[in-house]
Amino acid sequence: MNKKIANMIDHTILKATATKEDVIKLCKEAKEYGFFSVCINPANIELAKAELKGYLILPYYVININLFFIALLIINKKEYLIYYNLHI
Repeated sequence: MNKKIANMIDHTILKATATKEDVIKLCKEAKEYGFFSVCINPANIELAKAELKGYLILPYYVININLFFIALLIINKKEYLIYYNLHI
């Protein structure tokens, strides 16, 4: 694979059923091909950080953007908690 192209790729595994072995494999592939980053679920971020230590590969995770913006718009914490509990 062309290293210039590989350095622009986010290697991703976002499925809820991803195992630790899946994340380790993802990180190994990212190191092998020189990908820019790995995108995983928040539960696996510490594992990915450990697997990628010493490499210039960014581990990151996604959040539910809709809830983030709703939280910014709602001033009253109680209102936010009610909204969140109704929509999960």
